[in-house]
Amino acid sequence: MVVQIIVFLRAKTDMSPRLWLLGILWLFLLPSCNVVEQHNAQLFYTKVYLINDSLDKLTLQWHIKLQEGIANRNFTTLYNDRTNLSVFLVNSRSSIANMRSTESNEPLKNAIDRLLANQIATASDVYPQFEQFSAYTPQELIDKALSQLGDDLPNQQRTSMQIRKDLQLYMLKYGLQNKRK
Repeated sequence: MVVQIIVFLRAKTDMSPRLWLLGILWLFLLPSCNVVEQHNAQLFYTKVYLINDSLDKLTLQWHIKLQEGIANRNFTTLYNDRTNLSVFLVNSRSSIANMRSTESNEPLKNAIDRLLANQIATASDVYPQFEQFSAYTPQELIDKALSQLGDDLPNQQRTSMQIRKDLQLYMLKYGLQNKRK
């Protein structure tokens, strides 16, 4: 079967027999040298690192805007940040779900997926409450919403830091470079 495909492709192209031989050797040597595994590990590392880092920044940005809103009694800027965060969370969760799982990346994949799922729940259930507040909102309502928010930012940052540590171990295991694209 493989020979028939090679003969067919050889007939359809103008490649020399030497190039065909090099191509065939490359196809058989590439998987045996762990180049593909190394490449996939680098892609996984980079994608998870960027998602984790971006999630930190977007969540912190929303919380900073919340604190400004509480101080100024103006919560109108929260909607755009929550929307951007929500879109990012949904897209990132889809990206993580579409990644190939291996024994070595499964714990990291599950950890980032749990973090994203928790943040999606918070962004859809708790964050919108603040958007309806105004300068006339009683402080008791704001305090109640803040109590529902709880330790959202510290919990997210703690989990994110643990994922960073796990990524460092993953990077060392595969000898990866800390490339950020």
